[in-house]
Amino acid sequence: MRKFLLLRFDAPLMSFGAPAVDEIRDTMMSFPATSMLAGLLANALGYSHEEVQKIHLLQDRIRFAVKCEREGEVIEDFQTVDLEADYMAEGLAWTTWGKVIKRAGGAAKKTIVRKRRYLADAVFLIAITLEPGDKNPTIEEVAQRIQKPVRPLFIGRKSCLPAGPMFAGVVEAADFEDALSSAKPIEERRRKPSRVCWRLSITPEGPIPEYIRPVCDRRDFENQVHVGQRFMVGFSLKRNDT
Repeated sequence: MRKFLLLRFDAPLMSFGAPAVDEIRDTMMSFPATSMLAGLLANALGYSHEEVQKIHLLQDRIRFAVKCEREGEVIEDFQTVDLEADYMAEGLAWTTWGKVIKRAGGAAKKTIVRKRRYLADAVFLIAITLEPGDKNPTIEEVAQRIQKPVRPLFIGRKSCLPAGPMFAGVVEAADFEDALSSAKPIEERRRKPSRVCWRLSITPEGPIPEYIRPVCDRRDFENQVHVGQRFMVGFSLKRNDT
């Protein structure tokens, strides 16, 4: 039996990130990246951006599975910012810990265009375990901080605030399937589930499953680039109330 932290991502908008192409910032539809979960947990624990070693160690320990309880739809937000505007001269920005900082950015004075894609009106249940489980932070410590985070939490981007508490419990279970099945489902009127759940696999084991996706979902937080390749493997719950 292992301990699993259950998180419920329920928000008007969320973003799971995806490879950026030109001005388009996409989002994955079926599951978040390990790097996103590492950033979320690190934010709750109060890690700073400079503590890259601690974030990397946390990222390396994360194993997770995802159940989509309500399929959302992808929407695109067209955004521009005029870097020649007077109020942009100092490059100031607010942080989630309540301080104003200067953003270095590029020297070019121009209008930046971005197309950012979001998942709208979706709900996901995430089961997370840490390996090894006896190192700090433990699942219990992370669960405590998710309920009382050091800084505000968001789902992918700072504009994606949760509609309610993310914490959905800590359970002991034999595997991800049992952990996901143990959670109380969302209201019936809101349910619109996907038939496939996903779990992280370091390497594919045995026969190649019907649903498998290679992902580059780990981040080198020091150099701000994504690295490596692992796999998300699809599976169905035997006991699925949604």
